[in-house]
Amino acid sequence: MKHLLIADDDHFITKIFKEKFESAGYQVSSANDGKAAIESLQAARPDAILLDLILPDMNGVGVLEFIRSEENLADLPVIVVSNSSYFSGMVQAAWDAGATHFINKEDCNLTELVAQVDGVLRSPKTPNKTKTPVKKGSCTVLLADDDQVIHGVLEFFLNQAGFTVNSAFDGKEALETARNNPPDIMILDGLMPKMDGFEVMDEWSKDETLSKIPVIMMTAVEDVDKKDSMTGKGVVEYLVKPFNLNDLVKIVSKHVGLEA
Repeated sequence: MKHLLIADDDHFITKIFKEKFESAGYQVSSANDGKAAIESLQAARPDAILLDLILPDMNGVGVLEFIRSEENLADLPVIVVSNSSYFSGMVQAAWDAGATHFINKEDCNLTELVAQVDGVLRSPKTPNKTKTPVKKGSCTVLLADDDQVIHGVLEFFLNQAGFTVNSAFDGKEALETARNNPPDIMILDGLMPKMDGFEVMDEWSKDETLSKIPVIMMTAVEDVDKKDSMTGKGVVEYLVKPFNLNDLVKIVSKHVGLEA
């Protein structure tokens, strides 16, 4: 039986997560502060940990640093589950400390959460301290996503991998930014205000300069018909959220001709 540790000081959230994972066949233990999480990890290594960043006694980044410093825990999958309101600086620190995945607690779907943990355990990933080597500043990525948390995580991760990132938070801004300063590649969310990603691609494909620039489209739900239509308009990859960020770096590197 797979063993999951939940480290969260919100007793209601912990109860909901615990019940959902137990119904999916997991053995679940919990800790309501950073110190208790470390004590639990020292007593018995779980198969994975769901880690909140805002914890009493020791925050989630501190717990992560402890995990990566211990030989028997260094490769433990750590799924960070945090609120977007706490994004300022802490999620970046969590990635730097070696988080495996990040999930926005405010948008968390329990069924998808279980599926993501299942996926991590089926195919364990190395901690994010191992970056895809890319020459610093050698490529400019236009990142278009209106979700502040997802945008911030992707921007930080791409910067850490060596890319220069220009930002847009709606479809119209994405087009304007690209026309004023054409990127080497664009990462585009499918659902955005003012103009969604699919409308952006309609305009993108008509522009002589932009139509030559590869686009990676992100979407919450896979739609085969839309996927096929976007491929015909210049989308080179179609990623369904959540996806692995190390894989994203490799995909970007491949399409701009860099060594991944």
